[in-house]
Amino acid sequence: DNGYFFQVQFTTSLVAIGIRIFNGYRFSQFVQLGVSVGVENVPDHRLNQQISKLENGAYDGNFVPIYLSLQGDFRKKQSTPFYIMEIGYSAAFYSNIIGDGSGYREGGLSGGFGVGMKFSSKNRIKMTLTAGLDIKRIRYQRSFQATPGQSRNVTDEMLFPGIRMSIGIRNYLTR
Repeated sequence: DNGYFFQVQFTTSLVAIGIRIFNGYRFSQFVQLGVSVGVENVPDHRLNQQISKLENGAYDGNFVPIYLSLQGDFRKKQSTPFYIMEIGYSAAFYSNIIGDGSGYREGGLSGGFGVGMKFSSKNRIKMTLTAGLDIKRIRYQRSFQATPGQSRNVTDEMLFPGIRMSIGIRNYLTR
């Protein structure tokens, strides 16, 4: 059952929502390696404001995560629990200039790990459900007028931890 596979995941966590497309190769039951690319939105909501302790909208924005992912199945069955570990980078999608043009956000190192379940169908398509920990680094920089004629820059970095849930569809392209 080694070979190429393609997966689409819809993700949600305490800090972001998004979609990812994953392309990989199954080397064995325990080792499936691939790359995923997606689009995620970190919304401006109360929890993100409480985590960051910053003003409204300081960290909200759209990001493009690119991950290297390692997955593996715990059992050699059609429907099986699996693990996933990922590390990558979430780049800011567009300039991310904050409201009045006085600052910006950028992405950073991101990663996560989790466990899930693959549910088999009669063909090569499987549905996946995953739960795990997701960590995102976002940098925030803002300029403001400290006194008349003098501006001041403030830079802050946050690691946003969150529980991530995802649902996906996986298609094995070769058998």
